[in-house]
Amino acid sequence: MNMKNHQVSSFFVLFLVFFMQIGVGIFTFQKSIAEIVGNDGWIAILFSAASIMVIIRLIYYILDERMTIADIHTRFFGKYLGKVIDVFFILYFCLFASTIVVIYVDMVIIWVFPDMYHGILIFIMLALALLFTRSGFRTIMGLSVLTIFMTVPLLLYSNYPQGLLQMHNLTPIWNHSIRDIVVASREMTFQFLGFEVLLVAFPFIRNAKQSLKWAQVGVILSTCVYLFTYILAYLVFTENHLINIIWPTLSVWRMEYLGISIWLLILLPNICMYLWAASYLGKRAVGWKQKHWLIGLVILVFTSALLERRYFSLDEVQHIINTLGFYTLYLYVPFLTVLTFIFKKRMKRHEKKKRT
Repeated sequence: MNMKNHQVSSFFVLFLVFFMQIGVGIFTFQKSIAEIVGNDGWIAILFSAASIMVIIRLIYYILDERMTIADIHTRFFGKYLGKVIDVFFILYFCLFASTIVVIYVDMVIIWVFPDMYHGILIFIMLALALLFTRSGFRTIMGLSVLTIFMTVPLLLYSNYPQGLLQMHNLTPIWNHSIRDIVVASREMTFQFLGFEVLLVAFPFIRNAKQSLKWAQVGVILSTCVYLFTYILAYLVFTENHLINIIWPTLSVWRMEYLGISIWLLILLPNICMYLWAASYLGKRAVGWKQKHWLIGLVILVFTSALLERRYFSLDEVQHIINTLGFYTLYLYVPFLTVLTFIFKKRMKRHEKKKRT
C-alpha cells in the first residue's frame, strides 16, 4: 500500500487531537470537578492539560515514522505477548467508542426523545460510523474538520444568561489543597482522552515527528474550550447548585434540542476514529483485512453499548473509563518511554562499536 495516498498533512494533527478531546464529557465534567475543588476547578483543568502535553511528548518519543503501537509491542515484548497487549488496546478503543454512544444516547433520551428505545439510537449511530469508517482515515479527518467548524462556534455563540453571571463565585483563588487539585486533575482525564489514537495513526501523518507542535496546539485549544465552559457554568450557578446538576453545560446553553442534535456531528468522527484505530491495529497485529475487523468490532461495540446502558449508571461508566485511561496514559506510556530510552541507548552503543 502506498502510504502517501492515505496520509494527511502534519497540520491536521491539530484537528485530530482537538476533536478527539471535545466529546460528550463537555456536558457533564463541571459537576465532578466542582465536587472536589469548587471554584478552583479551572486550576485543575490547567494541571491536567499540562500533564497531557507531557504524555503526548512521550508518545512522540516512543514512536518512529510509520510505526504503530503494535510495532512497539513486538519490539519489546516479542511476537506473541505483543499481540496479547495489542488486543487490550483494540478492546480499549472499542470500549471508548461504546461509552461515547451510551452517554450521547442517554442525553438524547433525557432531553429530546424520552419515549424512544435506546437500541434504535445506538444502531443508527453505529451504522453511520461504519459507513464513514469504511472510507478510511482521510475521510474521517475531513469529516472532523468540517464538523469542528460547524459545532464549536455553536458552543461559544449561544443564548447565555449574561445577566445572571456572578463574578465573585470564582474567589477566593486557590482555597483548596494541592491534593484536591491533583485529585480533580485526575477526574479531568476522561475529558482529555482520545489523543491516544496517535499510537495507531502515526503512519498516516506526513512527517509525523514534525507534527508534535500541532498536537500541543490541539490540547491548548481544547483546554480553552473546557476552561470557558467550566468558568461559565460556575458563574451562573452556585457551587451547591452546580454539584447537583447532571448536565451543567446544557443547563447553561439554552439550546438543548438544536445543540444536542448538532453535537452528533462532532461525536461521529470520534466514534469513527476509535473504530478505525481498533480495526487497523487488529490488521497490523493479526493480519486479517481491516474491513473484516471493522464489521466485527461494530457488532462488539453495539453489544457493549447495550450492556453498559442496562447494567451501569452514567457515573459508573465514566469512572471505569477514567480509571482505565488514567493508568494507560500515566503508567503504561511512561513505562514504554523507559524501554524506548534503553533501546535507543543500546542501539547507539552498537553503532559506535561497528564504527570502531
